Amino acid sequence: MRNYPSQVLLIEDNQGDADLVRMRLMESNSDLELSCADRLSTGLAALDVVHPAVVLLDLNLPDSRGAETFRNVLNRAPGVPVVVMSTLEDESLAVQAVHQGVQDYLVKGSFDGKQLTRALRYAIERHAAAKLKSARDMAVAKGRYYTKTPMKGGTIFTCSFCEHSVTTMEFNNSHGNRRTQAVAAMHHHASLLHRDLWKRRHAIRYP
Repeated sequence: MRNYPSQVLLIEDNQGDADLVRMRLMESNSDLELSCADRLSTGLAALDVVHPAVVLLDLNLPDSRGAETFRNVLNRAPGVPVVVMSTLEDESLAVQAVHQGVQDYLVKGSFDGKQLTRALRYAIERHAAAKLKSARDMAVAKGRYYTKTPMKGGTIFTCSFCEHSVTTMEFNNSHGNRRTQAVAAMHHHASLLHRDLWKRRHAIRYP
């Protein structure tokens, strides 16, 4: 699965609305790139191939209407944030969507370029923060004090209790395995700065 950190997948069947979204992004000089699908089925197929940074979703499409629209997208790509677009008549449904996992909603015709870009950026950032918290909670539950994220040429190790991180690329192979050195560095960090928190959560002692 490929990930595109600056791509917006717009699922919208109305060409006028799609053109307006594209124009609004251009007005705000956004670096977000727009790709479009005019059916839910087409959008879901696109999500099977590429994970965009965010999905901008019309609630009423030719092949899906209402709550089933956003539920299908959330189920197909739980790792991708979703912002829905609604009419004034559908605003209550849009609020319901937010309560069920959608990051935000916009009322058609009521946003400018800056508001659109801000909503999409905030959705991406909130989703990433929630994903990081979930990964950290899982790491702590498994008795780890760090999470691991692949990067080009190595791995990033991030503390489960703060923003501190190290990468395997920081270490020299002449001093041993880089991954082992990174883990040792994270252990040292946790033992110095988060000793009490770690002991309270796990009732263990550091060696």
